[in-house]
Formats: sequence, C-alpha cells, structure tokens
Amino acid sequence: MCIRDRVWFSNDVVSQEMMFEHYLRRLKQDEYDCLGVDPTEEKEKKRDDDPLSIVRRQCVECIKPLFEGTDSFVSKSVNYAETLPHVMEFTKVRVLEAMFALIRKGISNILEYNESHPDFPMTKEQIEGYMTKWVVHCVMWGVGGAMSLRNRWEFGKRLVEFTDLPLPDQSVAPLIDYEVLIDDQQWSLWKKKVPTIDIDPQKVVEADVIITTVDTLRHQDTLCSWLSEHRPFLLCGPPGSGKTMTLMATLKSLPDFEMIFVNFSSSTTPTLLLKTFNHYCEYKKTPNGTVLRPRNANKWLVVFCDEINPVSYTHLRAHETSLHLVCRLLLEKKKKKKKKK
Repeated sequence: MCIRDRVWFSNDVVSQEMMFEHYLRRLKQDEYDCLGVDPTEEKEKKRDDDPLSIVRRQCVECIKPLFEGTDSFVSKSVNYAETLPHVMEFTKVRVLEAMFALIRKGISNILEYNESHPDFPMTKEQIEGYMTKWVVHCVMWGVGGAMSLRNRWEFGKRLVEFTDLPLPDQSVAPLIDYEVLIDDQQWSLWKKKVPTIDIDPQKVVEADVIITTVDTLRHQDTLCSWLSEHRPFLLCGPPGSGKTMTLMATLKSLPDFEMIFVNFSSSTTPTLLLKTFNHYCEYKKTPNGTVLRPRNANKWLVVFCDEINPVSYTHLRAHETSLHLVCRLLLEKKKKKKKKK
C-alpha cells in the first residue's frame, strides 16, 4: 500500500530519532514511497531473500550507527545546521527528506555497480566503506543544501568534529569539493573531473553553452540524484546565476526524463497551465479515478516552474474552477506567503 495521505504530528510527539528510524526502514524497501507489507506473508518472505533486498539491508545496517542516539553524527549535524542561516526556512522534515533521498541514491549506485560487475560484486566491507562516506556527503548536500557557500564551508569544517570517519584533508580543499568514488570507496576531488575543452568562438555567445566547472559538476550530480529518486526541489538564486541553465543541462544527461517548461507571468491562469500539460499528458481512467499522466509511459515528466513570483494569489483565485486541481498547490503556496507578510 503506497503512502497517499499524510497526518501532521507535533515535534513534541515525533522525535528526531523516530524520524531517523522511519526513514531507515523505508530505505530497506523496494518502493521507497510505499508502506511495508505484512512480513508474515509468503510473498514478503520471498522478497526478503531477493539479492537486491539483501544488499539494501546491508547498506542500512552499515550506516545505522550514524543515526542512533542524540549524540550520533547525523543528530549533531542536523542540530548544528539548524543554528546556521539558510536561504529557505529550516525545517527538519525538509532537510531529512533531501538527505535520505540522496542516501537512497547511494544504495542505487551500489545495486547498479553489482549489476554491471556480476562476477565481482561489492563485499560487505566495501559497502560499509562507501556508504559511511556517502552519508557524510548526503549530510553536506541534503542538510546544508540551502546554505550559502560560506556557511556550507563552515558546516563542512564542523562535520569533522562530529565523527571519527575518515574524511578528506580540508586544508587542501573544503568538504564540498570532494565526492565519493564507488570504485575504490575513497574521497576524490571534483576538479579531477573537470575536462579541458576548446570552444568554438562562434558558440561563446550562445545561451545554452555551459563551461564545465567544479560547481556545475557537483550541482548536476546532486540534482541528478534527486531527480533519479523522483524528489522535488527548488533552485534559489538571483537572476542570471544559472538556475535554468543548470537544470536543463542536468536533464539532458538523463534520457528517462522529459521537461515541461512553464514560464510564469502576471497573466498566467490555471487554464493556461492545463493547456501546457495537455501537450505532454493524457487523461486516463483508473480504479482510483481519472488521472492526468504522461503520454510517453517510459519517461518521467519534470515540471519546471520558472519566474513563479509574479503570479499573484488573487489573480489565480479569480480564475480557479473545480477542475483546476493542479493549481491548488500554487494557490495554497501563495496564500501562505501572503499570510506571513
């Protein structure tokens, strides 16, 4: 049974350790967003013996000590991150969702490695070496993703104090300049992947030309991880900082995704949004009702909402009808912002 409805609980009821336990249990499942089935059922017993399920459980058992107790590495990291300024409002649910989505991608990396190396799959020691370092990487980008670059540097320095895990020498480069290689389970500088390229002078003025740098590599790697795990995210930055270009370059590297580009303005209405979706989607009757799904069943659609700020809550509300269910999220988002002001 997949998760469809959510119930809100106060922070006084659900502790941080309880949230860790919840996400760790989900990491063991084949379907990350589905509730577990009764383990006594015969089908579920067979699934537990599946090689993929065994590897997932090994991955979780390797990283579990990093989450146990109030003095654990992840607990200290999240609590310290809460004291730092963020571009977006800090909430533990948001940063944990982002972090565990990246951890899930790390498990997928191991499964893909074993599939491509059937004669020499990763041993338990190699899995532990990779996953423990990968968790540090996920804390850096999942918990600290909404920090400014300077604060992220400081955050990386403090992570060294929270763990005894082997971390790279930050006197050479900050932690954000390192990645974890799955081949040898070691830290490696991003700059080693930056290629030397010659650009045709006529293409320099083209808007879609991206010069590969350390920033573009690590940003695209993080976005690819979230997209591969089908997680939503926001790109924040001033005009001209490269948000659109980064996302488009990332999607070009993922053949299983197709992008719907929605450029908002003050005249945007729910009807215009639905017309845009109709170009890429189709209505289908299902046991759960009529749904709007992609025409190409082999691809995922990514809805890229650009310049959403000019759209006013009053304008959208005036054009809303009972069929404009897609726009209700936008309405509620604008309504919450209006109340805060």
